[in-house]
Amino acid sequence: MPGRSRFYGLRVLVPPALLLFYMFAVESLGFLLTAAAMVLVGAYALGARPKLAIPLALIAPFLVHLAFYKLLRVPLPEGLLGAPW
Repeated sequence: MPGRSRFYGLRVLVPPALLLFYMFAVESLGFLLTAAAMVLVGAYALGARPKLAIPLALIAPFLVHLAFYKLLRVPLPEGLLGAPW
C-alpha cells in the first residue's frame, strides 16, 4: 500500500512499549506527565494528526486523573507536576 513506511507493522509494539514506559516513568515524572506522553505517542501511532493529538494529550490525562482522584478515590503518583485539585 502506498504511503506506508517499512516500519508500519511495528505499530503492534507501541502498546507494550507504552506500558513499560509507564512502569518505569510514573514514579519520577508523575501520572500527568507520563499519561500525556503516552497519549501523544499512542495517538501518533494510530495515525492522528498533531492538531488532534496535542490537545488530546493535554486534556485527557487531567480528566483521567480527576476521575481516579475524585470519583474512585484512588491516589495517583504526583511526580514533577501535581494535580491542581
